[in-house]
Amino acid sequence: MKRIYVSITYEEYVMLVDVALDHDAKPGELLAAFVADITHSSRSGGSDERMYANDWLSRQVCRWEDGKMIT
Repeated sequence: MKRIYVSITYEEYVMLVDVALDHDAKPGELLAAFVADITHSSRSGGSDERMYANDWLSRQVCRWEDGKMIT
């Protein structure tokens, strides 16, 4: 296993902890699950999770120009 550090605001941290607690998980477990889905690892939650993670990624890394998304 590898460890990475993510910079988030205090408010984001508090909200992430709340979300994790609401789902009986730890914040790191939620982030690790997302990474597994976005990288299509063997620990992925399944095909739907991979699809939604990739949809999110496409929206985050794409630019908009003249009302159209440019990859």
